Amino acid sequence: MAIFATAPTCQAAAIVQTFSIHGELDYEAVHNALLDHCGEIHRGDLKRVEFMLAAQASSLDAIFAKLARRAEWNMAEHFGAAETLLKLALKAQSQCRATLETLATIKAPPVVIARQANIAQGQQQVNNGPAE
Repeated sequence: MAIFATAPTCQAAAIVQTFSIHGELDYEAVHNALLDHCGEIHRGDLKRVEFMLAAQASSLDAIFAKLARRAEWNMAEHFGAAETLLKLALKAQSQCRATLETLATIKAPPVVIARQANIAQGQQQVNNGPAE
């Protein structure tokens, strides 16, 4: 029971069930859906992940815009509230940027070109020329 209770998909299913905006969800159905999604990712199908990141970036951008507008409305009379709202807006903007950066990395992973590959079973020493 402990192994089942600590499985990531079990914990995620409980969280999805708790925070769902769609009313009461069947735990087993949510868990099975999560297992399917995890299986897709394991097989290399990242379409759902890309959709999720794009949707989250759009949501974060909307949060940023709303909070920035509210900060502007409060700027004259409630500077403390405006400052707090602006800080939250900029955090949402930063998260949006990070989410889009993650999406870009998934879509076009960085290419690493190695000038030298050092493969040894034991210790090795590499001398690439004189020290400067």
